[in-house]
Amino acid sequence: MTTALANANPSKSFFISMLTRDIDLADCILDLIDNAVDGATALTQNEGTASIDDASLHGQTVTIEYDKERFQISDHAGGISLKIAKEYAFRFGRPD
Repeated sequence: MTTALANANPSKSFFISMLTRDIDLADCILDLIDNAVDGATALTQNEGTASIDDASLHGQTVTIEYDKERFQISDHAGGISLKIAKEYAFRFGRPD
């Protein structure tokens, strides 16, 4: 008996439609900015700061760049680890 493998990788259009299906573009952008602020806050607290104020967030930025062909949001909030990205963040469904 021959075993056949099915290609279960989602298409780019499916992936994009599933991510943005229930939320409009403005809300997506605001969510990304909110995530950056949360990340900066967590990073500052991990550095031993008991409370968050303007001084403790000094140097943290969120940059938005765009033109007719691209849109980019970047920050200095530390991001996610490679391990979390590979094993959790970009998975369809959650592992047992």
